[in-house]
Amino acid sequence: SHEISREYAANDRRVLESGGPVESIESGLRADGSRGAFLVCKFPLAGPDGETLVGGVAIDVTERQHAEEALRESEERFRAAAAAVSDIVWTNDASGRMAGAQPGWERFTGQTTEDCQGYGWSSALHADDAAPTVEAWERAVAERRMFVFEHRVRRHDGAWRTCSIRAVPLLEPDGSVREWVGVHTDMTDQRAAEEELRRHRDQLEALVAQRTAELVRSQEALRLSERMASMGTLAAGLGHDIGNILMPVRAWLDELDGACLGDEATAAIGAIRRSVQHLQALSSGLRALTLDPDDPGSGRTDLGEWWRGAEPLLRAILPRS
Repeated sequence: SHEISREYAANDRRVLESGGPVESIESGLRADGSRGAFLVCKFPLAGPDGETLVGGVAIDVTERQHAEEALRESEERFRAAAAAVSDIVWTNDASGRMAGAQPGWERFTGQTTEDCQGYGWSSALHADDAAPTVEAWERAVAERRMFVFEHRVRRHDGAWRTCSIRAVPLLEPDGSVREWVGVHTDMTDQRAAEEELRRHRDQLEALVAQRTAELVRSQEALRLSERMASMGTLAAGLGHDIGNILMPVRAWLDELDGACLGDEATAAIGAIRRSVQHLQALSSGLRALTLDPDDPGSGRTDLGEWWRGAEPLLRAILPRS
C-alpha cells in the first residue's frame, strides 16, 4: 500500500542520510497475505557504479508484538483493578523481595518506592510483628506455597491498622516462580466489632449464669417455704386440737379445787394439773409455728411473743448442737 511504501522510503532515506544501519519496526505483508510487523535492519551498500544502495534484513515479529500487546493490556487491567479495590495489592519478585513501584502499598503506608524495596516494607510493620512476618514469609517463599498471615501496619497518618495478608506465587510453564502477588486487607474495624461482640456475649453469659443461680436459690427458698408452711399448718391444727381436748380437763380440775379430798387424791390432781399445763404449753408452741407471724389469722403481731411461744417446742424437737 501507499502507507507501507512511504514507511519503507522514509527508513531508506534515514540509511542514506546517516550512512549507517537503521533498525525499525515496519509493517508489511506476510506469506499468508495478512499484514504483519517486521523487525527490519537496513544498512548502506556500495553499488557497482559507486552509488549507495540500501540493503536490509527483515524478521517477522508479528506474534511477539501481539504477545507484548496482550501483556501490556493485562498489566494495565491489573493496575486498574488494584486501584479500584480498597485492598492493598502488591507484587514481589521470584525471590520474595519487593521490586518496583507499589502504588497501593505506598499510598497506604506513606512509604516511597525506594523505602519499600527488598524487605524495606517491613519497617512499616509494628515492632512486635516485623520479625515474625519476615520469618513466615521466607518459609512460604522457600516452600512456594500460599502465604496467609495477619499483622499490624502503620498507616500514612500514623495509626496502627490490623491487616490480613494473602499472597500466591505465579508460576512459569516450567514450574518456576515468576513473581508473587499479594493482598493486604484492613481488618481493624471488623476485629474491633468481633471483640465488641465477644465482650457482649461474655457479659450476656455471665448475666444468664447469675440469673440462673438466683432462680435456683428462689426455687429452693420457695420449696422450703412451702414445706415450712405445710408444717406450720399441721402444727397449728394439732395445737388447736390439743387445746380443745384440754379445755374440759381444765374445767373438771377447776371444779375439783374446792372439793374436800384426801391427801392422795389432792396429790394426783396436782400431778394431772401439771401435765395439763405442760400440754397447754406445747399446744401454744404448736399454734405459734405459723409461716407468717404477722398473719392476722395467727393472732400474733409481736415477734418476741411469737418466739417465746414457739421456743419450748423448738428446743424440744430440734437437735442440740
